[in-house]
Amino acid sequence: MNNFDEISGQYCSFKSPLNEGEFFAIQAGFVMPEGVKPVIDGSAGLCIGYLYGMGDIYHIYDINGYSQGVCTLAPESALSEPLDLLLVSGIVAEPDGRISLLMRYGTIRSVSSGSTLRDMPVIQALKSKIIQHNTKKIRYSPLTIRAMAERNRYVPAYILDRAVKKGRRVKLTPAVCGGDLLTCLLKIRKYSHNGQYQDITLSVIVDGDRKIIKEFNY
Repeated sequence: MNNFDEISGQYCSFKSPLNEGEFFAIQAGFVMPEGVKPVIDGSAGLCIGYLYGMGDIYHIYDINGYSQGVCTLAPESALSEPLDLLLVSGIVAEPDGRISLLMRYGTIRSVSSGSTLRDMPVIQALKSKIIQHNTKKIRYSPLTIRAMAERNRYVPAYILDRAVKKGRRVKLTPAVCGGDLLTCLLKIRKYSHNGQYQDITLSVIVDGDRKIIKEFNY
């Protein structure tokens, strides 16, 4: 962070420092069928959507839990044997394009047909919706950037951005913060490697004038 402008902040890209099987998700705005499988962007540690089905036919849901239609995979591209799929707790899109299955209790299994699934349209479509959301970038303070490198502090940038744009806002008084700062609150879910999760409230302090995330915690 040499020559860092602490007043203006800095644009940054982040890579998840989370362990295998750990990821974050926002609260879905729609009730999905029981047994949906989260689709996880492994590079961000973020659930970007959901699949529901078995064999070669799957219903697609976006990050908010809204239906995006149905996709049919070629027989050779099936994610897993039907009985094995009952043991799957998530589908991971790895940074190198491979597809892995997050099994119950946190183990990871590579998909034998991963080369076929690499360009699976549904994965690309879900990622595209995330990219479209982040059309206006936000800057980060040095404190925030340091926190994003720590496994126990990290939160996907998409979720921080969403908290700023759509979270419940509480304005901090000038006597307390010395400027125009807001606390943005958003309920999210954090999954651990063993398939368990906890509902948490993310708190993001943002400079409303300069659009800089000053710090965050949960």
